[in-house]
Amino acid sequence: MASWKAQKEKKLYESISHSLRVLRPFRKVRMDLMRLYVGSHYGQEHGTAAPLNLTELTINIYLHRIVGEPNFIVSTPYRVLKHRAGLLEMALNHLLREIRFTETIETVCLEALISIGLVKIAIAETTQLELNGYLHDDGQPYCDAVSLDDWVHDVQAKRWDQSHYFGNAYEIPYELAMDSGLFGPKKDKISPPSEGVQDEDRDTTLAHGGSGIRERDTFLPTIRLWDIWLPHENRVLTLQQTSEKSEEFSGTVLREIDWTGPENGPYRHLSFNTVPNNIMPLPPISLCKDMAELANELFKKIGRQAYRQKTILGVRKGGDTDGERILEAEDGQAIALDDPKNAQEYTFGGVNRESMAFLIWMRDLFSYMQGNLETMGGLGVQADTLGQEQMLSVNSNVRISTMRKKLERFVEDCGRDLAYHLWYSPTLRIPLVKKTPVEGVEVQTEWRPPKDNEGDFLDYNIQIEPFSMNRKSPEERLVLLDRFVKDTLIPLLPLAQQQGILIDIERLTKLYSKYSRVPELEDILVFTNPKEPETLPVEPSGKPAETTRRYIRENRPGATRQGHDQVLMSELLAGNSQPSEKQALFRPVG
Repeated sequence: MASWKAQKEKKLYESISHSLRVLRPFRKVRMDLMRLYVGSHYGQEHGTAAPLNLTELTINIYLHRIVGEPNFIVSTPYRVLKHRAGLLEMALNHLLREIRFTETIETVCLEALISIGLVKIAIAETTQLELNGYLHDDGQPYCDAVSLDDWVHDVQAKRWDQSHYFGNAYEIPYELAMDSGLFGPKKDKISPPSEGVQDEDRDTTLAHGGSGIRERDTFLPTIRLWDIWLPHENRVLTLQQTSEKSEEFSGTVLREIDWTGPENGPYRHLSFNTVPNNIMPLPPISLCKDMAELANELFKKIGRQAYRQKTILGVRKGGDTDGERILEAEDGQAIALDDPKNAQEYTFGGVNRESMAFLIWMRDLFSYMQGNLETMGGLGVQADTLGQEQMLSVNSNVRISTMRKKLERFVEDCGRDLAYHLWYSPTLRIPLVKKTPVEGVEVQTEWRPPKDNEGDFLDYNIQIEPFSMNRKSPEERLVLLDRFVKDTLIPLLPLAQQQGILIDIERLTKLYSKYSRVPELEDILVFTNPKEPETLPVEPSGKPAETTRRYIRENRPGATRQGHDQVLMSELLAGNSQPSEKQALFRPVG
């Protein structure tokens, strides 16, 4: 009779196989959206032709508006711990750059838009080999994005914290796995790599086509492993999937260890639209998948109609001579015809007016369904006045603000998990450079192992908050700097001089030159040895006794893209637009 442990593993494998089959439709929808996103000119796949790629446009606008370059502020209310919190802050932000955390967040956000965003946060195994990539240094925490193609969870669970297991698959070179020493005597149970069966539609096939790269074509043959976290037992199983079918889970447990990380385990998830009593969310981009596909098909149909359009010259029998004279005549040339009625032009085919109007309306509806893409992406003016444009921008930012808040909570959770691993990492040492109160003086220090971190991590009441989620361009920095100088610095200058505070004109000029990308600005001023500032009496600023203001309002006729579309649709459908409306078609948008 099979042992209790063997029976338990069998039940676990059966449940995982069931969950993989249930997740199949979600993987298919994700793959369809990926095909729409990359179009038909990416790699060898030649998938969905998307001449009007609304999916790519929407995803990139969202990513541009919600994803930044996160850093963390680590603080504590206890004075005795502020030094340690400051070191943790420097170590954490240093780690983010080492593991390319920003790139991971961008990938996870894209996944959350079309499916579900998943990351795995743990400490790289202590071996002499970097099994999962050269960014996984020995004993260093990492944060990796996990694709839905390589993911499984208990689909019977109604909430994330009720799931009985989570897991992700990954591939590592067979030789490195055998030499890593992670599996001890069980390494003899590792099956050598085979061609396998990769019949599942996966995102990795977009680049090279087919159902997967055959093992004999790879530089280093790989094996496919699974890490399964069992929350109730707080253990992690590592096993090799040996089944030839991707949705039939089986294999030999190669390693079983206790999970010593954060209570939530090694996985975090990001979603923008939740579905009650379901772990899988409702991705924003999937809501308009049908509309994007319909718009592409309609656009291609209109294109075929345009290709079929032709104009011919019809000639009566006996009027061949007049037809030849017309064909041989130059543009604008006067020729004599026996009978002008012998020849007449005929036009066949062409773009259907109703179809074109429907496509224009559908594009506007798609933008509306996705939260006004034109305003979010800065694609053009949508209102006739500045006030109306600002109102549209605020309303469109409501959706973006909600998504950004969810992303910030997710980034904060990831930061806390990484900080937890930093706090308890047994071997990690991070060299740091700390600034001192003395200008220009820095000292060398380091983040050391946990022998100095006595007590529980949460007992220190350390807050970890993300900031700078919105990356500022040099132009935006220049605007903020200019506003600070004009609105804050100059009004406070007399008070600052009384306190012995001076403006560093040289530094200010260099900042203006850097952010405006005009290096010639530094040549305007000649910097010599500074003189001692003279203390001058400060006179209270006053306003002139009388001021004169002139308000000039100038009307400049403009146009919006929506106005263009409405007039064009009216012309296509009925042709009864007013003359002033027709003139708007020739005005620039914006």
